[in-house]
Amino acid sequence: MWLRFALGGLAMLAVVALFWFQFRLANKVSRVEDVAFDHLEHKAKSH
Repeated sequence: MWLRFALGGLAMLAVVALFWFQFRLANKVSRVEDVAFDHLEHKAKSH
């Protein structure tokens, strides 16, 4: 009985961790894109 409960808890933790990781990764990627875009825009203006 409690083994099933423990497995369910682990599965839920794994899902939450996966979502959190994807969210963090997406944030990092969008931040990098923003920085690169700002840099390109700045370069275009300075020319």
